[in-house]
Amino acid sequence: MLGAGLINGQVLPLLAGRLCRGLHAQRQYGAKLLVTSGGQGQDEPVPEGDAMRDYLMSQGVTPDRVIAETASSNTAENLKFSRELLGDPQSSVLVVTSSYHVFRTALLTRKLGMRAHVIGPRTVWYYFPSVVIREFIGILRDQLRFHVAAGVIIIAVSVLSVAFSSTRSAPG
Repeated sequence: MLGAGLINGQVLPLLAGRLCRGLHAQRQYGAKLLVTSGGQGQDEPVPEGDAMRDYLMSQGVTPDRVIAETASSNTAENLKFSRELLGDPQSSVLVVTSSYHVFRTALLTRKLGMRAHVIGPRTVWYYFPSVVIREFIGILRDQLRFHVAAGVIIIAVSVLSVAFSSTRSAPG
């Protein structure tokens, strides 16, 4: 389960939604272990992974069924470090994040070679204007080489097309 910001070390509703979705999925699919993943931001008194673990334990999850990853500082690190905690890099995993973050997270799991299914609870509508922009920028950043190469190819084809059409239509 991927982290999200805390206020005064407390799990906020957005993150609680992720955790509840993870608990539901655990019951539905019979997962033996839950990994809460999130480091400690500069304005956070505890790592997100620890706060998430504590929240799950307050919901009845026993300590032996949840492990906290607390070293990550971004989504790629969340995934990488959590996979390392699981031991078997080829095991199938279920990643829980927010619905707006599912697509980018799925792209990252693929890039990292993970066998993963990514799910998320619904996100309230008023988050969407800001998070869609943030996720779009995140995808551009995560796939920067591809987007730069595609841009160069499009520009090159456009320039060649204009140059070729100019030479064909020149009077002569």
